[in-house]
Amino acid sequence: MLNCSWCNKKIGENDPLSAIDIKFQKGMDFSDREGEIIPVYLKSAVELLTT
Repeated sequence: MLNCSWCNKKIGENDPLSAIDIKFQKGMDFSDREGEIIPVYLKSAVELLTT
């Protein structure tokens, strides 16, 4: 079972999923994975909103 990267709620096997478009920090190169769906670690929403 997966967890939402934003709110950490469990995602059921048949639940719909949405993708996001993100930009990486300078110096991070994911060009070899272009066009693929990959898991990306996101800091918690609380930390993002308070920094």
